[in-house]
Amino acid sequence: MIKVKLTPDYTGFNIEGTFDDFYELYDNISYFLGIEECENIFEEDMRLHILGFLYDLRHAYQGSRNIKAVDNGLSEEQKEYYGINKSIKKDILYDFNYVVPELLTDILLFKHFAKSKNKKLGEYDTNYNSVMTFYGKVIDALQEILTENQVKRVRKRLSESSISERYWLKQWFMIVSIDYLKMTKKKRQKEMMHIIESLCDSYLYDEYHEIKNEVEQYAKENNIIETEIEYGEYPKEIEW
Repeated sequence: MIKVKLTPDYTGFNIEGTFDDFYELYDNISYFLGIEECENIFEEDMRLHILGFLYDLRHAYQGSRNIKAVDNGLSEEQKEYYGINKSIKKDILYDFNYVVPELLTDILLFKHFAKSKNKKLGEYDTNYNSVMTFYGKVIDALQEILTENQVKRVRKRLSESSISERYWLKQWFMIVSIDYLKMTKKKRQKEMMHIIESLCDSYLYDEYHEIKNEVEQYAKENNIIETEIEYGEYPKEIEW
């Protein structure tokens, strides 16, 4: 079972699970993204954003992130009864960290692809339910720093919101994440609700439209694709 908690400095979410947990989540998210590139450049950029998470998820279950052994909880009698080798005393768990605003953005993006894949998502859609259960654990992890009422608001905002290609501005979401990474632990807790609002309602901010105009003008003047323009720089090392 996948477990999600905030990292010590609230920089990111720590995601822990077994090989099968991570492999299943990877497969379920991939189902909605598909293997073909999107024709719309903005929608493809949205897809690439989620693929960034899948990149870390895949490397985690391949053993390229963090690994630890934990007691499997089986007694000697249980091992003998079920025919399990008595030398097997540990289970292997994998984990990795992922920046808070980046993963919250993925929740909003994923719903766009889920609806595109199947406009009538039912309660028995196991792929969708598996992914949303994981995202539910991501939101639950915020209980460490938010009040009960704030968590309820977050669930409501994220359940009602999504990001379409029309409003996807890569540079805006980059700035939100970079600014968050520059904050102190105390400020991250204080600004969490504002961070979530800026992800859900990006197009309501004047700065969003200012950045959009700058990006469009720069792309036109330099004859490049808007989604190729970087806006700000992530720190080379992250203190989790």
